Amino acid sequence: MAAPPSTSLSSVILNAADLSRKKRQVSQTSNPPRPAAIEHEKHHWIQIAIRNATQFTLRPTDTYLDTGKYWPAAPPVDVQPFSVGTFAACNRDWDPRAATGGTAFSMELDSSNQLPFSIGWTDPLVGAFKAAVIISHSAKDGYDAANEDGTPLQMSDWYQGVDSAREKAQFRIEYMATITDYLAVVRIEQVAISSDPHRPNTSRGDIEFSNGIMIGKFDVEDYLYSCVATYALQPPPFTVEAASMTYTDRNQDLIGEIPYTGKVGPAALVMNFNNGVTITGQLVDRIIGAHDLSGAGSWTKN
Repeated sequence: MAAPPSTSLSSVILNAADLSRKKRQVSQTSNPPRPAAIEHEKHHWIQIAIRNATQFTLRPTDTYLDTGKYWPAAPPVDVQPFSVGTFAACNRDWDPRAATGGTAFSMELDSSNQLPFSIGWTDPLVGAFKAAVIISHSAKDGYDAANEDGTPLQMSDWYQGVDSAREKAQFRIEYMATITDYLAVVRIEQVAISSDPHRPNTSRGDIEFSNGIMIGKFDVEDYLYSCVATYALQPPPFTVEAASMTYTDRNQDLIGEIPYTGKVGPAALVMNFNNGVTITGQLVDRIIGAHDLSGAGSWTKN
C-alpha cells in the first residue's frame, strides 16, 4: 500500500522510543477536577481539557463566543508539548442563557508549517452537552461541528524529517473529542510511523480510561488499530460497553465480531483478542480490585 502524501519539516522530530516515553507524561496526567467556584456560581458551564501528546506547542489563534464567556475572564493560553491544558466557559453575569462557542489553536510544526485545530464546545440553554475538534483556522467552524457524540478518531497527513541522530523520522497527528457531562476532552497525539513496513514500531499498545471513555491505540505488525469504548465501574463488575475497533486497511479483513478476554485493575489493563492483538496500558484513575474481562468488539476498516 502506497504511503499517503507527506510534508517535510525542518524541525528535529522525536524518534519513536523518545516519543513513546514523553507521551507517558500525558497518559499519566488525570483530567482536571470540576472547578468548585464556577459550579456553585453559574447555571451553565463547561470545562475543556486538551491532552497534547505531541512535541509541538498549541497556540490559541481565534475565539468565537455564541453565548457566555470564558472563566476566568482571560481566554485560553498556550498548551505546551506533552501536557494537559484546560480552560472553561460559563454563562455571562445576569444572563443565564448558555455557554457555547469555539476556540481555534495552531500547532507550530516548524517555522513555516502549522496545523490548525478548532475546538467546539457547548452547554446550551436547552439540549445536551456537545464537543468537537476539526482541522480549521476558524473558531466558529469548531462550534458549528460540535455534537453530542464528539469527534471520532481522525488522522492528519504524514509529516517527515529527521531525528536528533539525522535518521529519517515520520509521524502523523491523530485527534478526537469526547464529551461527558460538563467535561469535554480533546486528545491530540503524535504517532510515529515506521519507515520500514516490515518492522513494526510495537506489538503493544496504550489504553486510557477517563470519565467513562476508554481509548486504546496499538500496532501489530504495522497494522494500526484503535479502540474507543464506554465503560462502567459501578455497580461491579467492571464492564466495557459499545466497544468499537478500527484498523488501517493493509489487505486484511477483520470486519465483524472479535472475541477478547483480559483483566483490569487496580491500575492497569490487558485485553487479548482472538485475532492476535494484545493491548496493555495504565489506567488514569485506579479502580478497586481486579476484574476479569470477556466479550466481543465490533471491528471495522478505518
